[in-house]
Amino acid sequence: MDEVRDELMPVNRRWAIDVLMETLRNFPLVQRKRITIEYVLLDGVNDSDDDARRLIRLLAGIPVKINLLPLNAHDRTELRPPPDARVDPFQAILRKAGLNAIVRTARGREISAA
Repeated sequence: MDEVRDELMPVNRRWAIDVLMETLRNFPLVQRKRITIEYVLLDGVNDSDDDARRLIRLLAGIPVKINLLPLNAHDRTELRPPPDARVDPFQAILRKAGLNAIVRTARGREISAA
C-alpha cells in the first residue's frame, strides 16, 4: 500500500501511512465520534477486493467512517474511475467487516467542477 501511496501522494515519503495510522489510533475522540476517511477509488490501482481487505486491516482499531470517492475523470490525468461493478463489491467488503462505508457521488461533473 505504501508504494502505491508514494506514487499517488508524494507527501507519503515525508509522512508515511504507518505514522498517520498511529496518530489516528492515539487521537483523543469524544465518545461515539469517528474520524472520516476519504478513499479515492482508481480503476485498476486501488479498487480490488484485496485492496478493500488491506484497507480493513489498515483501519483496524480506529473508529472511522469511510467516504468512498470514485475518481472524477478529467483530461489532466490518465487515471480513471472504477466501474460501478467494482465500487459496489468494494463497499460491500468494507461493510461486511463492520465498517461504515458510503459511496459519494460527484456533483458538478458536467462542468468539470467535481
